[in-house]
Amino acid sequence: MRKKHKSVDFAKLLSKKRVPIAILDEHWHQLFEKEGKTIRIIEMERKLGELMKKQGKLVNDVKDMKAAKHQLLEGIMANMNVDSSPSGKLKERKMVKSQKLVQDINDRLREADNDLEEIPYKIKEVNNLLVVEGLNYCYEKINENSDEIEELNEKINSMREELKRMIVKKQEMEEENSTIYKYMHDMLGSEIMELFDSTNFKK
Repeated sequence: MRKKHKSVDFAKLLSKKRVPIAILDEHWHQLFEKEGKTIRIIEMERKLGELMKKQGKLVNDVKDMKAAKHQLLEGIMANMNVDSSPSGKLKERKMVKSQKLVQDINDRLREADNDLEEIPYKIKEVNNLLVVEGLNYCYEKINENSDEIEELNEKINSMREELKRMIVKKQEMEEENSTIYKYMHDMLGSEIMELFDSTNFKK
């Protein structure tokens, strides 16, 4: 009989460990090849995938924003020498517009940096919950298999005993046949037995 274990917060235990990202590991997907994934596992995988896509997009967005900011700053530097002439006023307008755009980019960069700082923790949390869900599924399957293995072992052992009895019975009957034939042969001789053999032995 299987022992009952006390409830353990495995997600909390995993929070202290470096756990591979499940959906990026081929072994994870192989665990469910035979019977497929549960709806809950599929939903958690989707959530984890979305978080990882968001992280990748944020990284690219930050790279693009920094490149745009660099170009704007170069434009501001180029338009710093302003005067009261029409071209000077145009430079000033461009510079003010660029400064506003730089400020907007700075605000978006701060927001993106905050998200990038926070999202790895969310990914780890969801991944750990997913792994625990997968472990629960796998151990449930292992326990189901173990119960069936135990039943099969009992049947196999029972069949072994039955096979032993059948082998013993077969040997006893073969010995009985041999003894009967020997007695008849000794009593009647080979010539008469050959006549009976040709008509009475089963093929």
